[in-house]
Amino acid sequence: MLPHDQQPGRVYREVAQLGRELETLGEAVVGLTPDAQVGMVWSARSKWGLACQSPFTTTGSAFASSPGEADQRAYARIFGAFYEGAFEAGVGVRILHDDQILGPDGEMDPAGVAAELPVLVVAGLFVADDALLTWLRRYAEAGGHLVLGMRTAYADEEGRARREVKPALLAEAAGVSYQEIANVDELAITARTDGFTLSPESRATAWVDGLISQGATVLAAYEHPHFGRFPAVVTTEHGAGRITTVGTLPNRSLAQDLVSWLVPDARARWERCPGQSPSPRPPRP
Repeated sequence: MLPHDQQPGRVYREVAQLGRELETLGEAVVGLTPDAQVGMVWSARSKWGLACQSPFTTTGSAFASSPGEADQRAYARIFGAFYEGAFEAGVGVRILHDDQILGPDGEMDPAGVAAELPVLVVAGLFVADDALLTWLRRYAEAGGHLVLGMRTAYADEEGRARREVKPALLAEAAGVSYQEIANVDELAITARTDGFTLSPESRATAWVDGLISQGATVLAAYEHPHFGRFPAVVTTEHGAGRITTVGTLPNRSLAQDLVSWLVPDARARWERCPGQSPSPRPPRP
């Protein structure tokens, strides 16, 4: 907490203040579990896989250094879009690593994860073996709401494009498939069901999977003479749970709308806290 000159500064004082507050609370804060209603799967393998096989160029990216080149931070861009949406929606997130799900000490129980984290977002999981994709399907079967984002379940554990119908090993369960993909700038998007609400600023950006519903309900579609034939977001029941597929990179508004639909009672639990009255998040500039 000390800088190179070893003199206490602002950071040191703030951490010290936090320590004093925790000491005052004592055992009341022992054994607490951070609140989270959504889990997100992080994959270091997919991070490097998409750095080599990036779906984007750096044009329009916040990480751009040489516009027009392959965006080596594509995975962070995909993962971050959904994480930012959860933050804007006021929903707590817990990150699960793919190696944690199927770790050296055994796999996590899909039913246990579904009970603890009722929504699991898997976006950009480009590199994954059969066992991990099968586990994701079992999570939905056990009652979880699995959310598949772009580039998920496309390549095998070596980063090679799979020959299975995409999303590989999940297409039948998700009630959707695709063959065509495309880069776009920005597309307007409209809701197709009454239970799915979109803000006027919601946009699809950068990428389109040519989703074809195989029985899944279409939640949203693109406003475009060509891409309008493909749904942007679809959902279907699977086992005791549900699988929702997002075929684009959502902007901040669309990501927030998606998470608000996934967790409609995000702020309800705060009403049970003593002295707390949840207030709506101020409008975005």
